[in-house]
Amino acid sequence: MVRAQSWGGVRHRLVRLGFVASNWIRRPPGLPTTFLSPWSDGSLRKLAREPSFRRLYVAGFLSSLVLLVPIVHMLPHAVRAGVAPRDAASLISILGFGSLAGRLMLGHAADRLGRQQVLGALHVALGLLFLTWTVKVGFITLALFAFAYGVCYGATIALRPAVIADHFSGPNLGTVTGLHYTSSVLGPLVGPAAFGYSVDFWNSDLIASCAAAVCLVAAGYFFAAKPPQLRLRRVGICQPQRRGRKMRGFTGFRPLAVPAA
Repeated sequence: MVRAQSWGGVRHRLVRLGFVASNWIRRPPGLPTTFLSPWSDGSLRKLAREPSFRRLYVAGFLSSLVLLVPIVHMLPHAVRAGVAPRDAASLISILGFGSLAGRLMLGHAADRLGRQQVLGALHVALGLLFLTWTVKVGFITLALFAFAYGVCYGATIALRPAVIADHFSGPNLGTVTGLHYTSSVLGPLVGPAAFGYSVDFWNSDLIASCAAAVCLVAAGYFFAAKPPQLRLRRVGICQPQRRGRKMRGFTGFRPLAVPAA
């Protein structure tokens, strides 16, 4: 599409596609639009002091530092390894297919094995893949790396909100999720740039890849670590939820009716 049209034409098509997709998002009938449990500054401070929230926050920051590095540096890394630029560009598509497969396939397995443990194991696997990325190999091996990384990357993106819901299910789940994802604001800005500067300075990606692997393994540890069993005097959104317990107000999934054109 980019070769046949300009970047502007492709962007306009993507904007139209997103607008059409947004029209399919509807609130199911019968759900309340407001909740009767407003937040206060004291509630936010209590949430910030929860050990489980702190662990997930640190894990989210460490993960965001390096999770997007292969997506940003895949093309120059492949070109340095001797891959043709046209073939190197296709690695991004392979990573995207792997991401789709990971979101679809590993969710069911995580429900059976434990979402928190699977999320931690996926980050450890991503760290090990970073070490294999340092080997200068051909296109086939890089394509396998891109697919494997995409599978783990897509699964982690899909599982993080579910793990948060396991810990803090309740009417303020959206607020807790938003607070957690503030941990991922600075990482994508700093991580890929620092990785590139390190490669240019050392003329090698070995040191930067090892540092990225350490961050991902540490993130996996914090994601998989079980929170301490605290005796909370109140019943609130900060109370860890038992596995298999349904969220209040949740009855099941219903297909949304698409209005006729």
